[in-house]
Amino acid sequence: MANESCDPIPAPSEPVKPGTRMVHCEEKRMANESCDPIPAPSEPVKPGTRMVHCVKFGKELPGLERVPWRGEIGKRVFENVSKEAWKLWLEHSKMIMNEYRLNPLDPNSQKIMEEQMEQFFFGEGAKLPEGYVPPKAKG
Repeated sequence: MANESCDPIPAPSEPVKPGTRMVHCEEKRMANESCDPIPAPSEPVKPGTRMVHCVKFGKELPGLERVPWRGEIGKRVFENVSKEAWKLWLEHSKMIMNEYRLNPLDPNSQKIMEEQMEQFFFGEGAKLPEGYVPPKAKG
């Protein structure tokens, strides 16, 4: 597919300097020139969408539609975590549940998940590394 925003590839008659790296259109779209951590591309933000300053990505992004967890941690997450960051947490939480063999119905397991969620979003080192780009969604 042609994309007007991509630079055209020089025709064979045009000279190309030695050592010039040809960049494919897909590579250009994936490049993040600002080096900010960005969520994977998703559907455009609809007017009236609740926006939050995401603690994970460090910028304004669409927020969650409802409080995702009961108690104070749920309120903090609702007010400070984007939908994209919540998706990261869901993937991370699956690993925690399996690794520690937690039962989601067990109050002790729920307490461990709350502590892990607190650390994931608000703990030291919770901010994503500079230049982080989430992996493409499966499926």
